[in-house]
Amino acid sequence: MRRLPIKRSLKQKIIIRTVEDYFGKANPKERKSATKIALVLMGRKKGVVLSEEEKEDLRLIKENLNDLNPPSKIDSTGFLPQLTLIRSEIPPSS
Repeated sequence: MRRLPIKRSLKQKIIIRTVEDYFGKANPKERKSATKIALVLMGRKKGVVLSEEEKEDLRLIKENLNDLNPPSKIDSTGFLPQLTLIRSEIPPSS
């Protein structure tokens, strides 16, 4: 089975935290399901096969992620807002 990434982006951290919140204190079998669902949400689907129960959990978690973000700011992945960096203009020192 695939592993979760070690160096996680902000998007990956949000996905992992949402899946952990959904499953709560999970037993080993549920932890394996949580990992598979998180991988699918991240787009790392290769080699991951979900059962019918896991597909239903995936649908519910996607709804939770969509509820976290206003619909007007949803990006192409369908659930995370695009983040932009704001840089203040500092005048050059003399």
